[in-house]
Amino acid sequence: MLHDLKKTLFLLSVLSITLFSTHLRSWSESDSIHQAKTKTKTETESWHEKIETDWGGHLKLRGYVSRPDDDSIYQAVGTGTHEEGVAEGRLKSNFFFGKRAYFEAHYETIYAVGERRRKERLLADILPEPFKGFFLTGPLQDDTSFMDLTKTIHEDEDSIWYHRMDRLYFALLPDWGSLSFGRQALTWGNGYVFNPMDLVNPFPPTDIERDYKIGSDMVAAQVNVGLSKDLQLVYVPRRDPLTDDVSWDQSTLGGKLHFPFGTTEFDLMAVWDYGEPVLGVGSRGYLGSAAWRFDATWTFLEDNPTRDGFLSLVTNLDYSWVWWGRNFYGLLEFYYNGLGGTRGR
Repeated sequence: MLHDLKKTLFLLSVLSITLFSTHLRSWSESDSIHQAKTKTKTETESWHEKIETDWGGHLKLRGYVSRPDDDSIYQAVGTGTHEEGVAEGRLKSNFFFGKRAYFEAHYETIYAVGERRRKERLLADILPEPFKGFFLTGPLQDDTSFMDLTKTIHEDEDSIWYHRMDRLYFALLPDWGSLSFGRQALTWGNGYVFNPMDLVNPFPPTDIERDYKIGSDMVAAQVNVGLSKDLQLVYVPRRDPLTDDVSWDQSTLGGKLHFPFGTTEFDLMAVWDYGEPVLGVGSRGYLGSAAWRFDATWTFLEDNPTRDGFLSLVTNLDYSWVWWGRNFYGLLEFYYNGLGGTRGR
């Protein structure tokens, strides 16, 4: 109970600070107008007057209707028409400390209710443990995250309401690149539907709405090493769900070098991910008026008695054109994953 209270107070504190900072800026601007007549050219602005803020957000309402077949797995809990409604709110804030630093925070709250959820809960109760997650959509969990910033407000058999901090990080922008700390998003690789190089916080392949990636707690840096060349480094500490301690076998550490060669761009990646080393190579360029991309990774299996590792790759080609005064867009993507293969050593 005390731990839940601390998390709730932390979330309320973050919102209070951001709201207070916004009012503080508005008060400062009113005072500056009043004091403008008495200021001289040699007087400088106070530190809080130099902070620029940017606010935004959205409220989304979604509805789902499904009708499972009588011969489906839902037969055990009852078929028919299943409805569900979801409301999602996100509040975004940015604080810019000149041109060298900024702070970003995103708060989100989600409420879901409906017959579909009740049926999925009934299925989860009767299915073996490994299959429960396929049928019951719960709140995003921070059990393995460095910071636990998710709290369930209410949950019963057909509804759930939770809130969380999805972004909470501070970034520095020196001359040599960038350095950021906290909950943020990172994207590596060139895949659209599947992305084997995007190891830190990838989109699920079935996710068709990709406005925001789920934030991960990390330290990320980008170092400019030449014209159009950069080196990105990342460390994502994660906790062991059994001990609640930061574990090397649960964390991610790696880097990616990006450089151009002619009209083609290349990526070289080396990552230690969940206790296993992963090497990757990627490239992208143009084929006539179409854009093409290619990524491939090899994951070394440390404790597998039958296999040394497996290959994953993706390649895609997209093109846009005009027919009958209308814009058209086409995408072809091929994905291969050798994780399920049976090749021996």
